[in-house]
Amino acid sequence: MTTLSAIYRAADAKAGMKAPEDFGAGDWGRRYPAITQT
Repeated sequence: MTTLSAIYRAADAKAGMKAPEDFGAGDWGRRYPAITQT
């Protein structure tokens, strides 16, 4: 899951903290790097 919903659906805090990194490394993060800088 590479969307922001992965943050909300994370099984635990560790997975929730990793989700934004995965999002930034995915398609959206590569296409629109400004959204991962906030």
